[in-house]
Amino acid sequence: MSQNPHTSLSELQPLVGTDPPIAAATRSTRKTRLPQLWKAFALTWLLVYPVVVALLWQRPLPASKLVAATLSVLALASVYAWMVLRGSLSEDDLGASGPTAGQLRARGIGIAVMVALVLGLTWLIPNVGMWWLLQDAVIVAGLALPPRMAAGVALGLVTLLLAAAQTTTGRFEPMLLIQLAFAAGASAVRQLTITVAQLNAARQEVARLAVAEERKRFGRDLHDLLGHSLSIVVLKSELARKLALA
Repeated sequence: MSQNPHTSLSELQPLVGTDPPIAAATRSTRKTRLPQLWKAFALTWLLVYPVVVALLWQRPLPASKLVAATLSVLALASVYAWMVLRGSLSEDDLGASGPTAGQLRARGIGIAVMVALVLGLTWLIPNVGMWWLLQDAVIVAGLALPPRMAAGVALGLVTLLLAAAQTTTGRFEPMLLIQLAFAAGASAVRQLTITVAQLNAARQEVARLAVAEERKRFGRDLHDLLGHSLSIVVLKSELARKLALA
């Protein structure tokens, strides 16, 4: 029996047909969209592509090269947008096991396609510095891959970037090392997004358990109240019967 068997129906009525505060909190949590920071960080880098296309059309390039370079830049922007918005984060990433081997393979292919497009642009118009666009492959690596794997891939991409710049200009470009900072920032956004998602999932589970416990408590109180009320009815019936017989 409950410690408070005299709970009145008026006290229990607010629980009938309405959700406890915990349930309302659960609904609010479910409506929260986690990847807002992710989208803001990822889409900001797309602003580079209109600038690149505008600069290309200001250069005295042959029409064939200009069209090919423009199409390559647009293709690179499309692959980048798809990778960061659709191909870098899944439900598996939010779990304890992390992304599957198939998902990692698909992401690696996406990064390889981006690298191929940048190297093609560098070969097509070597004096324009198109190797800088490899930064987006570095950012995708940070967003799409687990930290250790992302660090290794980013280091390899930056090494390739330095080699491309060295081959094209004949000099070492130390400013390209800033790409490592881009990779670290992207990896930090990924880990923050995953951590926030996991914390929200844990909060939802706690809220769900609290709602279940609240329903059990309500059931116990209602059982006690009905038992108490029936006991009073029985006692009054016995008393009425005795009075009637007296």
